[in-house]
Amino acid sequence: MAQLFSLLPKLALLLLCLTSPVLLHAETISGTVLDPSGAVIVGARIEISGGELSQPIIFSSDARGRFVSPDLKPGNYSLRVTREGFEPLVKT
Repeated sequence: MAQLFSLLPKLALLLLCLTSPVLLHAETISGTVLDPSGAVIVGARIEISGGELSQPIIFSSDARGRFVSPDLKPGNYSLRVTREGFEPLVKT
């Protein structure tokens, strides 16, 4: 599912395609980070917090804009995606 967010004057926002909802009860959060034109965003910072995590898990999108979380215990999670030049995307 892709979601497009409003553009700010100087910044294009991230378009995030998730294979499952961000607020979820699952073992994995994965997706592809795209810009509004559909181009992949390499090196986007993905931060997952919530659930039973004592600290956020932080990793980056790969050369194809993809990311996959490490194994997570079932729970509610928040996802924050950032990249220089783009407005942050936060889903709770």
